[in-house]
Amino acid sequence: MTLPVQRTAFIRKYNPEHDLQAVIRVFRETCDESLKIEPIWTLGYYIWCRPYLLLSPESCFVVDDGKGEAVGYIIGAPNSGAFCERWQEEYVPYILPELEHLPPGPGRGDEASLDIAYRTNSLGISIRSNPRKLVLGDYPDDLQNLGHLHIDLLPSHQRQGLGKHLISAFTSAVKAQGCTGLFLGMAAANHGAAKFYESCAFKRLPKVLDDGKSGELGRTAKNEDGGGTIYYVIGL
Repeated sequence: MTLPVQRTAFIRKYNPEHDLQAVIRVFRETCDESLKIEPIWTLGYYIWCRPYLLLSPESCFVVDDGKGEAVGYIIGAPNSGAFCERWQEEYVPYILPELEHLPPGPGRGDEASLDIAYRTNSLGISIRSNPRKLVLGDYPDDLQNLGHLHIDLLPSHQRQGLGKHLISAFTSAVKAQGCTGLFLGMAAANHGAAKFYESCAFKRLPKVLDDGKSGELGRTAKNEDGGGTIYYVIGL
């Protein structure tokens, strides 16, 4: 009798020749629900995933399911200000042709469709001309000298310790590149993510960001859904 071979998931460097489509799938499956409609879905990938794979591949790691398929990733950059400069100089010329051929939106003419059209236009403008806003938000003075990251895992591979291994691999890589600290922004309502980052030694940005309305460190003003963004930082 032949027993099935058990394959254990592990962390490895991102391989652009093999992993791109799998990373796109992970992004599309794990991104916020508000992004899951075209062309916002594709623009979200152009903002929060593709530039890192192109400009900072040495800082990109994936979770390999043990059979060669990427089922999670961590991407980012060791210096956010320098990354924004490269975005403008290198990424914009690269992505401009793609922005001219986005997937069509719903096009129904109702309020929801008009909102999608507005968001599409706004995100497209930011990709072309304002990467600092996309990366650093309203706090460039606090964040531009830090590195930053994005991490996503398919549900099938969450709660197995793989997220912490991704964080460890990424922090070691960017520290070797001279990074002295990292930041990330997350939806304030995502309490599970907050617990995860705090378990990895991230702390809230030590600054009240909403003019004292909440009194909470690291939290921006509440948005329409009442949440806002919480910024976390860690020293390396």
